[in-house]
Amino acid sequence: MRKSLLIGCLLLPLLLGGCRREVLEDVPGPFLGIDVALPLTAAPVKSNEGEAPASADENLLKSLLIWVFNHSTKAKVASLNVPVADFPTGGIVRRYMLQVPKTFSSDCSSVDVFVLANGASVGCTLNENSSWDAVYGAFFGDPYYGVANPVTTVDPTKGLPMTATGLDLPIRGEDPAFSVSSLMLTRAVSKLRYVFCKQEGDERNLQITKVVLNGNQIPINEYLFAENDYRINEEDGYVSSNFTFTPPAAFEIFANARPEDLVYSGQSPASYQSLLDQAIADHVLTDGGTYYFRESDKQLTGWVYYSVDGVEQRPREFKMNAPGDFARNRTWTVYAYFITGKKIQLGVSVLPWDKNNYQVDFSEHSAQVYGGGFTVPAQPENAEIKKVTAPAGSRQDYWEVRLKRGKTVDGYLRIVSPVGGILQVNCIQDEDGIFDVTLNQTATHQITINPERNDGTIDIAIRQNPDYDGSTSGKTLTLEFFVDAGNDRIIDLDSEMGNHYTFILP
Repeated sequence: MRKSLLIGCLLLPLLLGGCRREVLEDVPGPFLGIDVALPLTAAPVKSNEGEAPASADENLLKSLLIWVFNHSTKAKVASLNVPVADFPTGGIVRRYMLQVPKTFSSDCSSVDVFVLANGASVGCTLNENSSWDAVYGAFFGDPYYGVANPVTTVDPTKGLPMTATGLDLPIRGEDPAFSVSSLMLTRAVSKLRYVFCKQEGDERNLQITKVVLNGNQIPINEYLFAENDYRINEEDGYVSSNFTFTPPAAFEIFANARPEDLVYSGQSPASYQSLLDQAIADHVLTDGGTYYFRESDKQLTGWVYYSVDGVEQRPREFKMNAPGDFARNRTWTVYAYFITGKKIQLGVSVLPWDKNNYQVDFSEHSAQVYGGGFTVPAQPENAEIKKVTAPAGSRQDYWEVRLKRGKTVDGYLRIVSPVGGILQVNCIQDEDGIFDVTLNQTATHQITINPERNDGTIDIAIRQNPDYDGSTSGKTLTLEFFVDAGNDRIIDLDSEMGNHYTFILP
């Protein structure tokens, strides 16, 4: 790892997985330490509270600006335009030491921190010398992410706009080393997806003629920085025109043996999006496109227009459950499908976007996981374990663990910090409780991190739930890992899990 002095700021790479922290000597002070972490650019099939997987382009990082202001006076304390060579990358946390004035501790009791990634994607001209008013008041409108010029793909030279906002953050530590609490870097736009299919054997001539997203719902201007889900200048109003998707002449509605199986039914959102992606790849679901829009505080509504045997039918309305469902970093899927002999059916789901909370950690503590993460060693008496190569375009390779009847598979994870944090293990694809997962031989899915207990090693056992009464053959389970570090700080451990496992019952 290299050491460099850039714009009066020292950059300290902190590598997760091996979790090595480089310590520099003769660090000028005082300084404010800021940890910035971004996920892998590959789209993992996992989620925190259910997140739909993001594509590699949706995770691109092309620019990164950080500002720190005195909360009381709004005077700038420090700023950094991070050089491309020093961007955080997947699985790596970079610590940026922002040098602050010698009177920092006496002048500031709290600070306002703003982080902007990919500002060029919305024509943003902010720079490291921008004032508090300019930063907090920055907004974007047309031609960026509106209905007049809809964005259907991510510009690989600009990425998607992402921001983090922390106002009135108390200062921690003492001279010369200070820090503040963690923030989360979040995409400032949301996306809409249309998908269609018909039931296999339906001989009717079925056509989608158009899909209309109603006007007066997408705001004319959206602020870049928001403490909560959205921040819109309502005085500027909303775009009055509709957004209309008109299928091309050769648009084909693919046939599916069981269209109802593609309606979102409460499974892991990551699994649901994978289900749709696979159906599209198998030509049993038609992709109507993905569209990126400015966030909205409205309850979005629209109409699906269609014809049967050349006769235009009464359109069907679709809408979100509640105002604010299209806040920044959501993904909304409108699924229209035909059941033989029936009118068009609609399924609507609004889910958080995978990696919607990119960690921007302003604290002094990061999760330290050793030994390559969660590991399931060979145990032929209990299970058959083999590596599976993922198909092109999907998540990384994984290990398939086929349990033998009546057997328990044992794995382990060594994690030593943050001390006192709560490791949480979530079971995915196991809505019915078919599997039994225990931590350190205790029937719990969370445990306190304590490096003095067994050197931080946590044993994780997986077996069929002996109390489950029903068919279990072929049922699958994947695990996701998080740490609740307190103060509303959740650390996603995906990048520390070198191996990913799918458990399958006999």
